[in-house]
Formats: sequence, structure tokens, C-alpha cells
Amino acid sequence: MYYVPLRLDATSVHRADWVEIQLAGRGVPRLSIDELTDDLREDPADLSEDEEKSGDEGRWSRARHLAEEAFGELRWRSDWLGDRYPIRFEDVEVVAWTDDSPTIVTYSFLVLLRAKQILGGSMNGGPHDPGFLFEELTTQATGAYVAAQAVRFGDAGGKRGSGLPINFSEAIAELARRMGEEPGDGVGSGDERADVIAWRPFGDRRAGQLVMITQATIAEGEWQMKQIRSKWEDGRLIQFVAKPLPAVGFVESMSLYSTDVFRGTDFRSVPFDRLRIVSLLTDEGIDSDLLDSMGEWTEWAITRLPE
Repeated sequence: MYYVPLRLDATSVHRADWVEIQLAGRGVPRLSIDELTDDLREDPADLSEDEEKSGDEGRWSRARHLAEEAFGELRWRSDWLGDRYPIRFEDVEVVAWTDDSPTIVTYSFLVLLRAKQILGGSMNGGPHDPGFLFEELTTQATGAYVAAQAVRFGDAGGKRGSGLPINFSEAIAELARRMGEEPGDGVGSGDERADVIAWRPFGDRRAGQLVMITQATIAEGEWQMKQIRSKWEDGRLIQFVAKPLPAVGFVESMSLYSTDVFRGTDFRSVPFDRLRIVSLLTDEGIDSDLLDSMGEWTEWAITRLPE
């Protein structure tokens, strides 16, 4: 059995993620709420001093409550995503991994990226750059969400997507041409915090259309600081008739964070967490080379999980 330790500050969402890692790691085909209770009961970091003093019954009661909360989060994910969620409830107290989900490769990749966040440096490396793969996946998710053409404008891996030139000025000129928009007169470099640019054309090749600019990150919590640069919005790079809509793709689930993170702050992007990504994409609709690369990285990452 692969064992990924629960964090000391574990919430019900962390515990649900822990269950996903056990199942996606293939070491655990199914897991019951009793087994999760036993794991939590054996970890004194999750129990208060009073609960420790109250003996085994108190520890079990508290651990059972924590396990039930985690299963509640899993149930919510399952109810929302249906067969796109590769974890099924065999009954109310047992979850199992299912290989016939239409998102099995994609969600396995995303769960192992979540394990990378939790475990840190021990999962660095692999046959492919996972950040680059996630950027490609976010490109396809952005396009699916707005039913649009989408290009990876980010220069990860030393090249942009969809044949765009690596030179910034040339890439801007070519992108504006494809979109029927006018290039601006501003300067830039790299990707200027625009990993993905998607637009939904009307077919008339004229300016004025829905445009979404998305950033992508696999670093935990970093997405909260990912805001597109103002030069994308004020016309210095491309003179968009309609101001582009910002978005951000990230590995954690939105439920890990308080709603205050999304309201009453400077955050103004459409959030694509890993659950929303699989709500938009199935393995069948993903580029085959990307799907193969995600699968290869996932298989490598599984070998890095501590036993």
C-alpha cells in the first residue's frame, strides 16, 4: 500500500485528497470509512490532548468524525462529476477506483500533481515537465469552456503552441492576425502572464469577440497571485475591442479555500481547479500526444510515492 501522510493542518478536503492519492496510486483499489478512521486514530497530530486522554473511545469518535467529513467531500465530487469522477461509492462507506471513467488518464495525472504539491521535492523530475503538461491541459480546458479556439501562448519548453513564433513581437502580430484584432504598440517578453489565449470568433474575421486569457500553475496557492498584466487589458499588446476575461488553472480544488479568497479581494479571474477541468474534458477529447505524456508522467510519479 502506498502511504502518503496526512498534513498536520489537514482539513476534510486534505483528507479527501489523501484518499484520492491512495486510490489513484493503484496501491489501494478501494478504501472504507473504517480504514480511514483507523489511519486517523493512529495519528495523534489530528487529535486534541483531551481526546488523547479520553482513551481509545474518544480517539475513535473524533477520527470517525474526521473520516465522515472527508467522505462527504468525496461524495460531493462524485455527485457533481458523475462518471467523469473515477472514484465510485460501492456503498455509503466504501469508495473504489474505477478504470472505466472517461477521464481516468486526465484525473490520475491531476491527482498525482496534487500529491506532488503535498510531498514536495521527492516528486521532482520525471519523463516530462508536469508544469508544461498542465499548461497544455489548461489550454484545452479554456477552449472547451468558451467553445473557442485556444492557443498556448506560454513559452514553456522553449516553444509556443499552435505554431506561434517564440519571438514575442512576432507572436503578438501573428495572434492578432488570427483573431482579426489589431496589434498594439507596446513591448513585452516571455508570455506576459498569458499562458493561454482563447477567442470565440463569429466567422466574419472582424474584431470584437469573447477573449479569455488564462494562466496555469502547479504550485500550491500560487494561483491566487496569478492576474494577467494590465497591458493585455488596456490595448498595449493587442487592441481588443472587448476587454479579455482573465482565468487561472490550478491543481488544488476550490473547496480547499475559503470563499473569502474569491470575494472581496483583488482576485478577479475565472478559476479552473482540477475538478472543473475534468468537468470540461474527457480523455477522448484531449490531444493524443498530450494524453500519452500525462500517462507516462503519472506512471513515473506513482513510483515516487512513499510506501
